[in-house]
Amino acid sequence: MSALRARLKPFVHFNVPCWMLPIGALLMRSETELVLKSRRVVPTRALALGYRFHHSTIATALDDLLRTDRAQYP
Repeated sequence: MSALRARLKPFVHFNVPCWMLPIGALLMRSETELVLKSRRVVPTRALALGYRFHHSTIATALDDLLRTDRAQYP
């Protein structure tokens, strides 16, 4: 979220209070702990097999996703 906020530079942003998380999880039909816990995942096997990611950082991925000349998909 911090990378997205840095890229978008919104006029205002709100942090979500803890009591809203179960409501959001219910609406998304998900578990609250999926929102609260994060996992660092390293694609060791994919990299060992030679897979190359198009974007190596979140910053370059966001730049690509949010650029204005991006082709629109149907």
